[in-house]
Amino acid sequence: MKSLYLKISSLSAFTVKEANVGKLVNLVSNDLNTVEVKSYLIMCLVVIPFGLIAVAIILYYRFYMIGVYGLLLMVCFIPL
Repeated sequence: MKSLYLKISSLSAFTVKEANVGKLVNLVSNDLNTVEVKSYLIMCLVVIPFGLIAVAIILYYRFYMIGVYGLLLMVCFIPL
């Protein structure tokens, strides 16, 4: 809400009077879409390393070091 307030307060009084409810809703939805995408990416950056470590442990117990080498090889080919 703070970012919405700052964005609306940065607009001139004439622009706020001209804007209808649809434009303000569009403004809010664009901001929320950005927040949603960034929160998803942050969640992935936090969760994925734990998953990779768990898979590496399972592969180590199942196939010894060759499984971990295979996992590292697959991670090297992930496009950035």
